[in-house]
Amino acid sequence: MRVLLIILILSYFTSTVYSQSDSTRNDKGAVYLGLELFKPLQWGLQGNSTVIEPELTYQKSNVFYKASFGYANIQSTIYDELDYQVTGSYLKLGAGVELDYFFNPDNKSDLLLGANLVFSNFEETGYALFKGNYFEDFNAELTQNNSSRGLEAYFAIRKRVSNRLLFLFSARAAYIFNELKQDVFPIYYAPGFGVVNVFDDRSTSNENRMTGGLSIKLEYQLR
Repeated sequence: MRVLLIILILSYFTSTVYSQSDSTRNDKGAVYLGLELFKPLQWGLQGNSTVIEPELTYQKSNVFYKASFGYANIQSTIYDELDYQVTGSYLKLGAGVELDYFFNPDNKSDLLLGANLVFSNFEETGYALFKGNYFEDFNAELTQNNSSRGLEAYFAIRKRVSNRLLFLFSARAAYIFNELKQDVFPIYYAPGFGVVNVFDDRSTSNENRMTGGLSIKLEYQLR
């Protein structure tokens, strides 16, 4: 929350300071429609998984506001004896500032700093097979649900490749505010946040609420 507040204050301060001195740009506001490319490719190569994350951005002067909605259905084998699946949706709402807006008149590439509040709801299911030496094999289905809230901060480079087409490359870090419900097995993937159990820790008593990752988005400027 503090990160988002700092970015909003920074964006207001810079836009106020430079608004009177910058007379070379007539900015009526730009609207971008984006789609995440890295996550669908990353998880699609690992199996029968789906991630969809469209994003809407509005930018006025050096300040931008973002809203994105995502859906994830991830299937993986996180342990030798546990077939894992997580299904959920998430919402990201945030703001940021274009750091080089007043020093980059050609607008071919931009440096962005932003933060999002993340709201995620998901269900994890683990399918385990216990082989019996004297009795029949036992198949178990283990399920747990989570509703997570957190904050994501990111630094991005936006590259314009045509009049309306852009690519956005970013590195991000996120933190989950609430305690994780992992009574059955450790949470592996939280939609909207990423892989939480990076080191495949099997202890449900350990919590790792910090996560991060990379992002590649394709954006189209609507206006």
